[in-house]
This record gives sequence, structure tokens and C-alpha cells, in this order.
Amino acid sequence: MSSLTRKLITVLAMVILVIGGCVSRDAGRSGDVVNGEIAQKVDDYLTRLVPFGFSGAALVARGDKVLLNKGYGLAIVADSTPNDSRTIFSTGSITKQFTAAAIMKLEMMGKLNTDDPISKYFENVPEEKQSIRLHHLLTHTAGFPGALGSDFEIVDREEMMKRILEAPLKFPPGEEFGYSNCGYSMLAAIVELASEMTYEEFLQEHLFKPAGMEYTGYRLPDWSGVTVAHWYAGDIDNGIPLDKDYPYWNYIGNGGILSTAGDMLKWHLALTGDKVLSAEARAKLYTPFLNDYAYGWDVLDTERGTLIQHDGGSMLGCAADFKRYVDSSVTIVLFSNRSGSEFLMDKGVRNRVADLVFGGEFDLPLRASNQSINLIAHEGNFLLENDAAYLVTSAESGLQITPYGKDAITGLYITGDSLLNEVKNNEKRSTGVLSAAIKEDFEPFRVLINDDQRLERIKRLWYMRLNRYAEMTGPLTEAVAKFSWPSGYEPGATETVMEIQGQKSGFFYLMIWKDGNMIGIAPTMAPNIGPLTLLPIGDHQFFTYDIGAARNIRVTFDDSSMTILGEGGNLKAVRAQ
Repeated sequence: MSSLTRKLITVLAMVILVIGGCVSRDAGRSGDVVNGEIAQKVDDYLTRLVPFGFSGAALVARGDKVLLNKGYGLAIVADSTPNDSRTIFSTGSITKQFTAAAIMKLEMMGKLNTDDPISKYFENVPEEKQSIRLHHLLTHTAGFPGALGSDFEIVDREEMMKRILEAPLKFPPGEEFGYSNCGYSMLAAIVELASEMTYEEFLQEHLFKPAGMEYTGYRLPDWSGVTVAHWYAGDIDNGIPLDKDYPYWNYIGNGGILSTAGDMLKWHLALTGDKVLSAEARAKLYTPFLNDYAYGWDVLDTERGTLIQHDGGSMLGCAADFKRYVDSSVTIVLFSNRSGSEFLMDKGVRNRVADLVFGGEFDLPLRASNQSINLIAHEGNFLLENDAAYLVTSAESGLQITPYGKDAITGLYITGDSLLNEVKNNEKRSTGVLSAAIKEDFEPFRVLINDDQRLERIKRLWYMRLNRYAEMTGPLTEAVAKFSWPSGYEPGATETVMEIQGQKSGFFYLMIWKDGNMIGIAPTMAPNIGPLTLLPIGDHQFFTYDIGAARNIRVTFDDSSMTILGEGGNLKAVRAQ
């Protein structure tokens, strides 16, 4: 999670057309489609999320029939350009499955084999890397680091390959799973060496054109006359990748190919037949190895049948998710172009959209009142104990609330003594195990999880994180619980955000708890809670929306206080005089 800054964004009014008993909505944006009951539900959900931070596009299809293809929020804030079905977004790490498909295409053409050692393509391969094969790169089992530089650092292919080959391995090839952008950068280089074309030229000629994809690539498509969504981190406009200098081989092959939701559906449809890859190549592409990872795809057995998926994103302000439920022929594509978008995706949006498509139900954000309300009357500082407080200010269509202090942040999402006591205990235990890990003592983790294999994964994750941030943080000093809230990963679970502090700066972990047990741990990005949007539902009543828990949080005001109404009880903050 990077930022939960939520700005009120003007939602364009929709014109509803009834055609033959089927409802189709056109928001005045060419190509936008909302067709049928399922599409209406997804559209309603995403439209209501716009004031709470969602900005991007969504596509839902069953087979080759498009149910929903529409944009939400703004592609370019400066001139109020809306996102629509034709807006260009970054696919992030979904790029990896394009690279994997290119490798399979080259194998079909007889130009390489997935069992080839990398020494066939590169000179001076160190001895410990001689056994690495293309298969290892494709399945993230080569042992290479996750990354060796920033995405848009100017670095050519030869220099990037030199860095990768010189980098120490994290584990012996083939023995473990370790997600690696480096491995997919190397695969992109192999595509160029085997095909005698540039990576993007090969993809355009042998993948995208046969699939009928017009607006997919890094630089080669004609981007004139189309809208490429800007990336936003809070109020900072990070522009578009086309503004960056080229080449950037930390990125090529593993991330950042631009596309539209419609082109992604064309790609999915091409992969259901022989238009791009043979049945034999596709079978190989979808065979999972370690960690349910195949060649550029996660392949999962779910209650909805086989799910083939990948996601991606950047803290600069973009996220993407591509789900293919092959047994029910359902395709879901989600893009976002705001910071916090990767949080919104992971916190629940992508799973909530799938729930709606498959008939699930949950609480949607309430509908805001359109009556005239004196917003200024509710502004002010509202105080809790322990120096925690809320700052409430007026905005265009409602209020904004910014919590200060751990108790204020947690109190927005969790109320009632019983749950608060449970959360405080989880925070104490999280602090204990991570404080011990700082001292290289993992016995508290061992006692907590009682699973040696899982403990080894946690230790490896820990040391990878340490090595990545060692220069930035300096020597580590302590672990501090920042706040907790309901989890979007599993119903009934809560998450505690922990900062691992160093002499210079820190990095963050997410600890997930349920029924007194730690059920997950993951690295996360620096949290920035607020300002949150409060929309009016009455003269003195407002609400915000907890996206992860799919829960409306109601807030009321009177002359002397602000009260957060929670399922387990209420939390009152007193207005500062």
C-alpha cells in the first residue's frame, strides 16, 4: 500500500439507453459499454468507489461477448480528461506473460528450447550459474535477485545482462521460487538474440498483430490521437512512461507494456486458439511449477474452476490485474492510474469485482446525499487520548478527515473493546517477533507459526528485504506498530502495519492475524492514511468506505464532538476549543 489519499473526482453523468430489454449505458465516451445485470452491478460498485480513490478502467467478458468496458475517474487531472474504454494504461508485471509467450513462439519456430542453458546466449557465465536454463527464468526458480535498479534507469541490454550475471544467487537454481524481474529481463534479451529482432519488434510482429492488438507495446504503436493515462502519487503527476528516456532494461521484458482493456481481451481470445501459439505451446505455458507459477502466469485451482492470472503495479501510481476463469470463459481486466491503486487492487477491488461477476453480494458504498449541507460547521480538530486526533476540513462535495496517531487511525476502522484488545495484542506480538528478527533471532517466529518450511520462507523474505534497503536504512534499531485495520485478504482477519526502523529510515511489513494466529506476512509500502473522503448522508451524518472489509463507516457530528459508529461500539472524539 502506498497512499490512501482520496480526492473527490467529478463523475460524468451517464445517459441510459434501453435497447431490446437490455440496458446499455454510454457516458458520452466512445466505446464504453455496460451491458446486462452483472455489468450494471460492477459498474455501480466502481462508480461509487471513485470518490474513495479508484481511477482507471474495467473490462468484463464472457467468451468473446463484452459485458463491461468502461473508464472511471480521470486519465489527466490537469485538463479533466476522463478515463474511458480506449484509455492506454500500464500492464505492469502482466508484461511477463507476453515475454513467456514470445519464448514459446520462438520454441515453436525452432530458434530456442526452454531447456537451453543461459550460457548458450551469454558469454562468461559464472560457474554457479551454468546450470540455469530458460525454464528456470520462466518459473522464477533461477535464484536471481528480484531487481537490480529502478525501473526507468537508463541502462542498455549489455550492461543489464552483465549486472545480472554478476549478482549473487539467492538459492541454487531450480530449488526454490523467488520472484525475479531480473530473470524476465534476461528472457527479453534472449528473445532479441534468438530472433535477431528487438524485443518489442518481435512481440509486435509475432504476438500482437496476429491477435489483432493495435494499442499494445512500449514505443512502436502510434500513440498519437489516443489518451495515455498519467500516473498520480497523491497530488504529484508522474506523467507517462512515454515521457521517460529509453532504453530502460531494468523494465524491459518484466514490466510496463502499455495496453487497453480491449486489447487484453483480444490477447486472451488469441490464447484460446492457435492464432498465436499451438496447443502444445499453450499447455506448456500453463503448467505450474513451484508456487503455482507457470510461464508468466499464476495458475490456480479455485472454487470457480481454473484461474489463470497475473497482476502488476508501481508506487509511481499504476496497477493492473488480469484474471481468466477458463472453465466459465470469464475474463476480468482492471487498470488503475492513481497512487494507492495497488493497495485498492490488493485490498479487495479485484476480488470484489470477481465476486460480483460470479453472483456474490457485499455492502456497496452508500449513496451520498445531494442536499445542501453546511460543511464548514463540521470542520475542526477532534481529540482522543494519547495525543491522537482527527482533522476535519471541507472539500468540494463533502468533508475530508485526516487521522493523526495510531489510535486515531485504528479507531476509524476498529471499534469496541473486545476487538481493540485483540488488535492491541496482535500489535504487541508483531512487535516482539520483528524486534527479535532485527537481532537475527527467529525463535519467536518459530514458536508462532510452528512450521519450519514456512519459517525458512519468512527468513529468506526478511534478508532479501534487508539487503535491498540496507544502504537506505542504515543499521536497524526497532520495530514499531503503526496501526491496524480489517483485512481485505480474508474475512474476519485484521492487518497490522509494522515499520522496521533504522538509523536513517525504515521499511514496512504487513502482519495478518485471525483468531489469535498469524496467517500472513508480507512486505508493503509506506502507509499514508488520509485525508479520507467523508460524503454526506444527512445534515450531521457522513460516511467513508472501508474497501478491504466492504464496510461503510458512519461518522456523526454535534456541537462538541465527532462520533465514529462501529459494529463493536462507538468512538467519540471531542472538538478542540
